[in-house]
Amino acid sequence: MFQTTKSKKPTLLYLPVSSITPSPFSVRTLFDGFELSLLADSIKKNGLIEPITVRKTDGGKYEILSGERRLRASVLNGVKNIKALCIEADDRAASLISLAENIHRKDLHFFEIAAGIKNVLDNTDITREEMSARLNLSQSAISNKLRLLNLEDCEKRKIIKNNLSERHARALLRLSSDKRRELLDIIISKNLTVSETERLVESILNPPVRPKRKV
Repeated sequence: MFQTTKSKKPTLLYLPVSSITPSPFSVRTLFDGFELSLLADSIKKNGLIEPITVRKTDGGKYEILSGERRLRASVLNGVKNIKALCIEADDRAASLISLAENIHRKDLHFFEIAAGIKNVLDNTDITREEMSARLNLSQSAISNKLRLLNLEDCEKRKIIKNNLSERHARALLRLSSDKRRELLDIIISKNLTVSETERLVESILNPPVRPKRKV
């Protein structure tokens, strides 16, 4: 359980959706329209089973900490007020709550996870060691995810558009930018597996030595 700024118990509220603002520590940036519509249908039939989590900010506003998909799906249904659990949390606690809520979800893209981790490390005093312990991720896993952000934006877009895996992306990182772009097009056009990609990268980095011709 993440520590909040005070020991005060969470408060269950019914908040106007117009009073809820995004979190600066939100991990999720990509929202699949079809998946949201399915979730909206489910909420319409069964109600919002699990409330979203928020913290109070200035001006009578509330910052969402977890449940942004549920909020967006509810808005699709025309909901004006939503059930929310309000907690007291400082930036440190809020950032970890947001990360922990999403980081192990299968529908969250690995680039989003990487960007979320970097955002927290850049804007709070949380260390990699603490993040590793809180999120149940090894420090090497965190470092590997952060390295993904070294890819160029055009490369990231192609990887996302063509549903390539994190291992595809990590293999590409071993190459220079010009070689990456060339190989990325080959991976996509030939629909290469991770193993095929890794072998191709290895052959580029360590080309086979051709035997010398006898004079």
